[in-house]
Amino acid sequence: MFALNGMRIAAAHNLLDEKVENALEELGINKASCHIGWGLALDKGYDEVISAIGSVVSQILRKSRHV
Repeated sequence: MFALNGMRIAAAHNLLDEKVENALEELGINKASCHIGWGLALDKGYDEVISAIGSVVSQILRKSRHV
């Protein structure tokens, strides 16, 4: 999330460089879709974090039942 916010700031200050371009691509975010704002990109990032946390919690609960 911090990296995504850093990319948003870089874009807002016209500091988009190859590193930021690569990070956006790696996250599956189309830079053109962010020209009106970064809300959708942030939502996607939040959704992925929520999904990852849910997966980890599920794994922990499954393992704790077998102890």
